[in-house]
This record gives sequence, C-alpha cells and structure tokens, in this order.
Amino acid sequence: RMITENIQEILLLADRDLTITYASTSVKWVLGHEPEEIIGKYVTEFIHPDDLPTVLKVIEKVFTDCSSGKLELRCKNADGNYLLMAGASKVLVSGGKVTGIIITARDITEQRKIEQALKESEEKYRTLFEESLDAIFVVDAETGILVDCNRAATELVGRSKSELIGMHQRFLHPPESIDGKFSKTFM
Repeated sequence: RMITENIQEILLLADRDLTITYASTSVKWVLGHEPEEIIGKYVTEFIHPDDLPTVLKVIEKVFTDCSSGKLELRCKNADGNYLLMAGASKVLVSGGKVTGIIITARDITEQRKIEQALKESEEKYRTLFEESLDAIFVVDAETGILVDCNRAATELVGRSKSELIGMHQRFLHPPESIDGKFSKTFM
C-alpha cells in the first residue's frame, strides 16, 4: 500500500467494463482529481476522443490474449486540458478468470515538449551548418580526425563529404604549418 500510494505514476484498477475500482493518490498530483472522484467512473471518460479507438483496441487485445499493452494517449485532467501519457495495462486474473485490468500511466507532456524543442534546434543547426557559405569542418579535438563538414567545405577542397569524414585535419593545412601530430593553427 505504501508503494502504490507514493509512486509518481498513476495506478488504476478497473473491472472488465472498464469501471475504475481503485485509483492511487498520484491521480491528484498528475491529473488533479481526488482518487475518490474517479472511482466508479469509466476509464474511457478521461481519454481524448481521437485516442479512444486505439486505446479500446489495445485493451481488447489485452483482455483477449491475457497479455499486456503499452501506448501513448492523451488524458483529460481536472482542468479539462489533455496531458500526453505513456500508459501500460495488464489483465488481472483471479481463480483463473480475468476479472479486470491494471493500468499504469505517467505524464510525458513536458518530455515530449523538450524532445520537440531539441529536434527543432537540431534542424535549425543542421540547416545553418549545411547552408553556410563559409566552409565548416568539425574535427575531433583529441584525434584531429574530421567528423563532419558542410557543402561549402566540400566545394573548397574539391572532395565529397564521404571522402573527407575520417581524414586527419592535417591535409587542410600547408606542410610548413604542421607541427607534430596537429597543425599549429589547430585548436
């Protein structure tokens, strides 16, 4: 009981009709509902209408196969807003008979926002890098090996990107500027 009352994930038990029979206290922290408020309601009342067919298909498969299922879905919180949740479900069996389902879910809304921002930042960097009119070479500071370059760099040296990647940066500098393993200008 101590574990189920203190986990960060939502934990729900529902009967075969998907009526909630138990809700962990984390429902309050995550969705803003008191556990008592949702007991007796259908799980489907909290699922975004567009996600409902997929969720019902997964739950049907869980009941049919006596298995488990995972998916991402949007759940309505107490304010009427939807949060993106990662959910998992598994059948409950008693006396060899399926009596219900256990559902766990965690809020991944912020995680997805961060992932999207990172993706957009990477795309912006990649566009700036590739479309720059200046030649850009990216070199491993430890080894001096080229790990990336842009289109302008390939045009400058007259070689394809696949030829350049893996080469040592020494070939970019005149022989008199080489001092040992690295050129004098290598930083």
